[in-house]
Amino acid sequence: MNSSYDDSTDGVMYGGLTLHDGSRPRWMSEGEEHFLEQLKVQPEDGYLWNKLGNLYFSGGRPELAAAVFEHSVSIDASQMESHYSLGKILLEIGEMELAAKYLRQAVLYAGTYTRLGALELREMLAVILYSLFELYDGFQRLAPSLFPAEEEIAMMEGFEETAAAAIPTMDLRNLNVIQGDLKSFYPVAEMYMGSRAGDLPAHERKLKEQAPAIGGTANPVDANRFPLKGWGSKQRPIIIRAKTEARMKQVQLVCDHFGWNYMMGMEFTEDLSDLEKAIKEKLTPDNIYDPCPCGSGKKFKFCCASTMKNFDLDVYLAAFTGGETQ
Repeated sequence: MNSSYDDSTDGVMYGGLTLHDGSRPRWMSEGEEHFLEQLKVQPEDGYLWNKLGNLYFSGGRPELAAAVFEHSVSIDASQMESHYSLGKILLEIGEMELAAKYLRQAVLYAGTYTRLGALELREMLAVILYSLFELYDGFQRLAPSLFPAEEEIAMMEGFEETAAAAIPTMDLRNLNVIQGDLKSFYPVAEMYMGSRAGDLPAHERKLKEQAPAIGGTANPVDANRFPLKGWGSKQRPIIIRAKTEARMKQVQLVCDHFGWNYMMGMEFTEDLSDLEKAIKEKLTPDNIYDPCPCGSGKKFKFCCASTMKNFDLDVYLAAFTGGETQ
């Protein structure tokens, strides 16, 4: 939306106003009427409510915009842009804790949000994460409330059904974020983009550039054996943090077996979320009626589908490595 607004003109707008659907109303009141007419037909469309909120905010009516953004997330909890916009407004009026709550919700739903292009999504996530770092003195330490808490993740709408159910919970202190440098937050943002990170142009991806700086063991597999795309490819290494040597051995056996590109280190807080996503991707065919990857000869739907739906990584690793413990 391109517009300029002067409170002294009593609502008169100069410049151009272009709405998300390409329409160009002459006045803000016409834009408002345009959205309200659409919302009569689609009252449960959180995205449309978000665009109406954007219109109010750009028109110098933040209180009305905040109410609309709040309504947007009440009918669609996954409306990431509304969580972000509401958090931004609350920051401006000094409601820091409430703002942080909405910003963390925006982070939670980023991995399944498709209304933004991948580059736009990463940029918004980077801004959100930067704001959270500033709120919680993140340049000195990682405060407990910086990233989404387990109880917030558990309350996600449709959490159990989403393909991006494994929300990153890793210790991010080894990533190099720099005060005043928004781009330094890109690798962290890409972690929270989930599968959407795969939509980024290869030359734009930043997480892979920081992977060696995380520290730990790189796999001995020849890079020519890496998958061409997806988890474990050259462009998308699997980042692993194990808490014991036994666990590292389990993980290495699996990753080397599949020829995956991975980086692994030992830390007190274990994070195997990338590994779990990679295994699920590897063992779940695009079509549930395709032959099961386990080699049984049965269709996936009638073989391992239920196992993958209730996938237990510990059980899988133990079975794969002949019962070796963590």
